[in-house]
Amino acid sequence: MNQPDNLIKDRGRLNLSLLRELESKPEPFTPGEPLFWNDPHIPAEMLHAHLDPNGFAVESLWGNLIGTPYSEASEWIGVVARCVDG
Repeated sequence: MNQPDNLIKDRGRLNLSLLRELESKPEPFTPGEPLFWNDPHIPAEMLHAHLDPNGFAVESLWGNLIGTPYSEASEWIGVVARCVDG
């Protein structure tokens, strides 16, 4: 099992390479895959990832807010979610 790097090494010395890494600025944002949201599994998985840990269960997904079935071609996502915590 890998141990996490510690800022303080043995004998109380600083881990300077880790300190430099922690002080470095992150890379600027660069756009990713432009068709990311067109993947039919991404929107559903993202909804589950955000709603499930917060006490909601996704019951169904729709292609709009009037009940059209959800498909890869849908421009909208209608979500029916149920509160499971309380």
